[in-house]
Amino acid sequence: MLDQGIPAAPRQDEVRELALALRRRAPSDAFKLLQGKPDLLIAAALGELDAHTRNALLSRYPETQRTALRAIDTRLHAEAQAAQQHHYHHEDSVGVLMQPADAVFPLGVSVAEIVRRVRELAGGHVLVIYAYVVDAEDRLQGLVTMRDLLLAAPTVKVEEIMLAHPFVLQPQMTVEAAMRETARRHYPLYPVCDEQGTLLGTVSGAALFEARAFEISAQSGLMVGVDSEERLLSPWRRSIMLRHPWLQVNLLTGLVVGFIVSLFSGTLSQLVLLTAFLPILSSVAGNTGCQTLAVTLRGIALNEYKKEVAGPLLRKELLLGALNGAAIGTMAGAVMYFYSLSQKAAHPLLLALVVLLAMTGACLSGGLAGVAVPSLLRRFGADPATASSIFLTTTTDIVGMSLFLGLATAMLM
Repeated sequence: MLDQGIPAAPRQDEVRELALALRRRAPSDAFKLLQGKPDLLIAAALGELDAHTRNALLSRYPETQRTALRAIDTRLHAEAQAAQQHHYHHEDSVGVLMQPADAVFPLGVSVAEIVRRVRELAGGHVLVIYAYVVDAEDRLQGLVTMRDLLLAAPTVKVEEIMLAHPFVLQPQMTVEAAMRETARRHYPLYPVCDEQGTLLGTVSGAALFEARAFEISAQSGLMVGVDSEERLLSPWRRSIMLRHPWLQVNLLTGLVVGFIVSLFSGTLSQLVLLTAFLPILSSVAGNTGCQTLAVTLRGIALNEYKKEVAGPLLRKELLLGALNGAAIGTMAGAVMYFYSLSQKAAHPLLLALVVLLAMTGACLSGGLAGVAVPSLLRRFGADPATASSIFLTTTTDIVGMSLFLGLATAMLM
């Protein structure tokens, strides 16, 4: 429930402490931290956060309480008004990260007037990086850097020193799309305009990076079943709820691999030295698949993975798997040959050949799975990084073990 009456405004140190605690937590845990706090304190703390984190928390409140919180803090209210006016509501949009443009000037203004206004803004602790120039309809015409402003004569008109038609972002763009557009520009601040060119605000390069940083940092965890919501300070009960289901999946896939091995128990009982190479085979094939998986996920994240590149990518990874498998298999086969001689085993050459063929086939399956697993997850609407490693290692283990023990049975028993 919202607070009644007119409670005292929260202390600034209390607001800063709460905002810092919210930044350190995943949105789900940060939202729990806000429960029971006064609405004035919640609104003030949300106003101190970056736009991405703020909106992730606001989206968890019912509409009535979101409206009430926005009515308390002018920063939240202005952000909601801009989103409503320009139709960007998705939490992953550039518009959600947008801040008002502070130094905006009309055409025809002189350098002296711009300098005076920039000094006023600086006196109010506003950092001005660019001055934006708009026409009578607020359409962006250009921008002025502080260097050009410093070197220009006071009487010069802004049109003479501005950079016309600057690069802009649109509010409905996803952060991912904006990151691709800005990857080679590295500007500290980007103007945001609608389709008509109207200047709506600005978004900093740091804000774009921060919005993507958490998702990128979570990908390695997603590959092994650690949810993106989990942070260092997440309670242990929530952590076990997020992690344990994937461990059950991992157990199930491990049981499948164990069943495959059990089918060849007779072979293993008669050729005990084969057991020494089972973990080696699993490790090499799994690592081959993870290398391919990393490249595929990077291509998906950078939007390089398209329908027309799927075939060439698969062929390339199969070739790499075959070449790497043959090279590693040759080395492992030589080790098996000398190991079997030392153990006075029968048919050392055949044992070496089994290792060579199995290693090559397992590495081939690793290359195939490294492309196929994230592609299938993506096709079915799931996050391509989600537990990809679990499914990939299961595939390589099943194929590798089946080849290794099946070839040994066929050729040596």
